[in-house]
Amino acid sequence: MVKVVLAALTLIILPAWGAPPSDWNVVARLAAGTRVRVYPSDRSMPDVRGTIVKASAESMMIKGKSGETSIQSSDVKRVKIAAPHRRTRNGMMGVAIGAGAGLAAGVAVCIYCANEGHSGFWPYGLAVGAALGALAFLPTPYVTIYQAPRR
Repeated sequence: MVKVVLAALTLIILPAWGAPPSDWNVVARLAAGTRVRVYPSDRSMPDVRGTIVKASAESMMIKGKSGETSIQSSDVKRVKIAAPHRRTRNGMMGVAIGAGAGLAAGVAVCIYCANEGHSGFWPYGLAVGAALGALAFLPTPYVTIYQAPRR
């Protein structure tokens, strides 16, 4: 039974770890206003963050804090788009993991506290861990939609 469950999980998880697509047409089809982060192939240039103004088969124009920037497709190493729906998932996972770690730490700090007339430190550990885990709600997650083929 365990082998069947592990085989099923393997079949479900492994395709999700596939390589990002190397087809620029995915980028060319993005709608104007989509939040993106572009990594240029020249490492001396900074990453470009902003919203798409226009994307075509040859280039894309991004409106960022410093104005509009045009980038040729041949100069792009990776393109990521914002995935705000993942923020909730990541935050909930952070709270759960933080609460579990805090609970374990609170119990470990004072194993014999119940014998000493109080309940121990586990409620404090749980609360602090959950609060620290809630920090996972803050960053905006990005998903890679284009990765340039290796040269």
